[in-house]
Amino acid sequence: MEFAGSASTAKESYNGPLTWSLFDDGAHVELRGSVGSGVDAFHSWYLRLSTDSTIRGNSVKIHSHASTIKGDITGTALVHLNSSAEGWPTAVSVPSASPTALSSLLLDTDCLLKCAGCEVNIDVNGSVSMIGEVSASTVSVVGGEDIDVSADSILTFTGSLVTIWSIRSTLTVAGTLSCSGPSCVASLFSYDSMKLWGSVRCTTTSCRIQAETKQSLRLEGTSIIEATGYLGIIET
Repeated sequence: MEFAGSASTAKESYNGPLTWSLFDDGAHVELRGSVGSGVDAFHSWYLRLSTDSTIRGNSVKIHSHASTIKGDITGTALVHLNSSAEGWPTAVSVPSASPTALSSLLLDTDCLLKCAGCEVNIDVNGSVSMIGEVSASTVSVVGGEDIDVSADSILTFTGSLVTIWSIRSTLTVAGTLSCSGPSCVASLFSYDSMKLWGSVRCTTTSCRIQAETKQSLRLEGTSIIEATGYLGIIET
């Protein structure tokens, strides 16, 4: 079955190959061909992956408006999750169209996004909720709306760059973010408020943590910001 496809522009109605994809009951999906090589994306408007199911491939690129990921996703070169074009099932000029600002990604409790020695890239114009684990070399998480890293979430990175940005709204980090790469830079940004309840650590020489918000920054409870090299910038 051909799973690749995309809307030609962000302002046209959705014309991907799948409307709803449910992988359940121990399903194991291996992305091959143009989808598995990173040339095209696995494209489904709604996507749900159960706890006992997996998606694997070389370059795993998933293009979806609303995703609930409970199982594991593993790539050997790249894991890229992003939000679909707006305007399904009608053109964006029609009031009933669903804009990308309403898109969502949930990485649930038992989820593991893994890309050993490679990149996990999450680019969702709506909200991102992270409860599970992410393990990769470098990571970029960019959300248009709220980004919530829950208390149960563990984000482990071995490369030199970690980016978690909320472009228009709030960032909450209640979980654990740890970077062990050489000269690691952990960059946190929110247009609205930022709340740090968990721990943000980089553990190598000359590592740097940068936290920037256009509104307020709150450190609450047992929050920890730790940089072995130095703490670079906290800016509000």
